Amino acid sequence: EKGGSAKTTIALNLAVEASLSGKRVLVVDLDPQESAFDWGEDREQEWPAVVKSSAGGLSDLLQRYVGFADLVIMDLPPHAGAIIDMAIALADLVLIPVRPGRFDIKALPSIEARISKSGKKGRVVLTHCRARGSINDDTQEVVEEDFPTLPVLTSRISFLNAHTDPHLLAIGTTELSDSAGGKAKNEIKSLWKELKKELK
Repeated sequence: EKGGSAKTTIALNLAVEASLSGKRVLVVDLDPQESAFDWGEDREQEWPAVVKSSAGGLSDLLQRYVGFADLVIMDLPPHAGAIIDMAIALADLVLIPVRPGRFDIKALPSIEARISKSGKKGRVVLTHCRARGSINDDTQEVVEEDFPTLPVLTSRISFLNAHTDPHLLAIGTTELSDSAGGKAKNEIKSLWKELKKELK
């Protein structure tokens, strides 16, 4: 429910990496800003496919894609509302990007309550992580202590241009060359590997 936490960036980069691993991935853009859908419109590759939806049409849309997609990633808007509850109800896993620091942590009680009520599985991924200092570890410690039902994933996403700059070309981080992607590519690959185990 917190803006600026890299929800769309992570959704698209995971979708690309999953596609590169052979999955047919559908990204559903539920954010009125339609950033993910716009990225998909400019993309030349077949996968991931990107569609947009509203809360009212989400369930029917997903039914239409049964058998078409191996994995569906829903990119949600940065605010509370019925669309979040509906998406959680339809999801196998809820991934919550959290930037190190007080304000993203303060946004967790509401989403924790929603996930708990649904009986679904929620996981936190730390994003915009700093190269130096203890803020990343401190944030993880607070989340683990205050929100034990939302385990923090081992994978972390650093504050790197290689996570966002590729979107200008409608590609993902892991489609960059090794020299251009470097650490960022490894982070997305690690996150996807960890999420695959969670989804099993």
